[in-house]
Amino acid sequence: MARTENRHRDRSRELGTFVIEMLRRVGSENFNFQMERPVDMPHYLKDVPELRHVQVTDRAEVYQGAISNMFVDTVEFSGETGPVQREWLQRHDSVGILAVRGETSNPEALLIRQYRHPVRSMLWEIPAGMLDISGESPEQAARRELEEETDLTADHFEHLVTFYPHLELRPNA
Repeated sequence: MARTENRHRDRSRELGTFVIEMLRRVGSENFNFQMERPVDMPHYLKDVPELRHVQVTDRAEVYQGAISNMFVDTVEFSGETGPVQREWLQRHDSVGILAVRGETSNPEALLIRQYRHPVRSMLWEIPAGMLDISGESPEQAARRELEEETDLTADHFEHLVTFYPHLELRPNA
């Protein structure tokens, strides 16, 4: 048990070091995301699609909305006893904009405050929005959302990262 916990702690520490290195590199001239060399992430820290041991045996669409559809999948895992149900939402892809200005030694990141109904609160967050216009690229959506939400524009955009912000949400497939 202690060996597993130590290995998990070491990998978590390594992932933290990787994230810190990526964030450090954001602080380049004019705060454009530029890397002198790619950061090599160890293979065991990368997300890996694993479908060999999972079989979806049934799918029911239980809700259709304007921006989200809800599904219930019946899933069987090899080696498990019986099927389980998994609920998930399908939505449009989205973008978030980390807008940064200032000198390398004193950067400022732009945050906006918006009401988020599920938590009934005004939250601080980066500008963001959905790719809900047909044919719109992620950069075009980012430019549009930045201007819609802040009345600001940016001279330069670079893709930083692609990730799943919430595991029960899935972009349009």
